[in-house]
Amino acid sequence: MGYNLMIFEPSAAPTERRPFLAWYEQQTDWNDTDDYNDYEATTPRLRAFFLDMVATHPPMNGRLAADDPDDSDIRLTDYSIGRDIIYLGGSWENADNALALALQLAEKHGLGVFDTTSDMVWLPAEGKMAVAFRTTPPQGGRELELLTKAFDTVARWFKRGA
Repeated sequence: MGYNLMIFEPSAAPTERRPFLAWYEQQTDWNDTDDYNDYEATTPRLRAFFLDMVATHPPMNGRLAADDPDDSDIRLTDYSIGRDIIYLGGSWENADNALALALQLAEKHGLGVFDTTSDMVWLPAEGKMAVAFRTTPPQGGRELELLTKAFDTVARWFKRGA
């Protein structure tokens, strides 16, 4: 188990939580007929990102992978490349470094980043990366109000029974 990041073309992705998650599910519905190692099949900006990223985070598969990759190298990364996304996976020991580099390169190339571990989506805004939204439901609001009422009701029941 390790980290997972999705780098994406912002113009292809919805900018609201629910539609984004539905789009994410479509993008990661892998099939057996596509070649997910072909970086020539993605957009020019994603291709440039990929070529920058593999300079320090070598791929496990594909044309740029070593013939005999060193499995102990924590920077070794599994890339799955689609038309509008690149999905990255790697070891937990390298998660912070990979995320930092991915954000830096996404900013450079004008791409979005979805960190599936933190449920955060970053988008370029005025030349800098900024958190656009979280994919987890917002806390508070009506859900929190109902939960609080439920706990208060249960607490009153226990007080009566004591």
